[in-house]
Amino acid sequence: MGISKRKEFYYKREIALLFGNVFILVAVSVIYQVINGFHGDTFNEAMYFIVPAILVFALVNHERGNIKKYIDFMFYLSWICFFTQMFDVATSTRIASGRIMIDFIDSYSPFESGLAFFAVVFVFFYTFTGEKRKRNFSFILCVLSLKRMSFIFSILFILIGKRMANLKVNRLVCTAIFCLIPFAFYLVCNDNVALVFYRITGLNLNQFMMGRFDFINLLVDNSTQIKYGLGSCRAFLSHYYQIYYNTVGLVDVYDPHNDILRFFLECTILGSFSLAASHFFLTSGKTCSTILLLYIFIECCFNHCFGAGNTVYWVLVYLVVFYIDGHQMPDSMCNSKLSDLPIAPSLSQDLIKRDSCSSGGI
Repeated sequence: MGISKRKEFYYKREIALLFGNVFILVAVSVIYQVINGFHGDTFNEAMYFIVPAILVFALVNHERGNIKKYIDFMFYLSWICFFTQMFDVATSTRIASGRIMIDFIDSYSPFESGLAFFAVVFVFFYTFTGEKRKRNFSFILCVLSLKRMSFIFSILFILIGKRMANLKVNRLVCTAIFCLIPFAFYLVCNDNVALVFYRITGLNLNQFMMGRFDFINLLVDNSTQIKYGLGSCRAFLSHYYQIYYNTVGLVDVYDPHNDILRFFLECTILGSFSLAASHFFLTSGKTCSTILLLYIFIECCFNHCFGAGNTVYWVLVYLVVFYIDGHQMPDSMCNSKLSDLPIAPSLSQDLIKRDSCSSGGI
């Protein structure tokens, strides 16, 4: 009777990083709640980190040879969602009122939605694999779903093109920067700065930031009320706007649209470090997947990318990061855990030649 070989799991280090991040964020929250009282939203927020990590860990270990098919499936699914949304918009007041043109200056599109965040990830991914048709359709989706930051970075990724494979960013530097950015928001988002900005430019800073200045200013001024850890910012905004503005049911009002500052306020500088380090160090540091994570963390300075409503988004991001790390292999990574995965047939020959290993290559 033979001895069955124990199955080796891939990406154990990366999943451990993600779970370590959750542990730190929850631990900080529990300490706060021991002092200030129980707050159940913490554990809801924790699940939004845990679920995509578990799903992706299962997928990359079950489908070791073809995780790209899940990324392609999500690409097609995004377009199905867009057409469904387009039908809803066609019968909405936005069309009835005549606002049917995309306006890049005012950042308006009748089809504006969170699909733009998915689209820019697809632009990045298909630029990497060299699949120009899917990349172009992803860019069209990004334009139609119009989010300023996503639109700008989509253009940058396309302009960089196949040179993207040569781009690297220092993981430790990125982690340090995003630990310091919350302090910059503390300095910038106050009424004195808004007044100086108005005198210099003639623009209202809150309107320029599309309402985010008021949210950030309110949170910074009331930071002592954010005292339960994860979920505290949304809880505070919900309580504040329901009391003073009777905004029951308006979920968007309760979101600070700045995840970088939100985690700092909720879980201190330790939470900021844990969030940034656990994601930038997901990569080997020797592949261009760090560029995608850098974009997402820049997006987090102005939008809500972690937490409720973003589970599927992070499944896509983790799949893309793991796929790229498994295929873009410098010589020092010849024994990469996914070196046996089939690379996209349309990937540029330059990339294949550059990243193939001499033995057992891609």
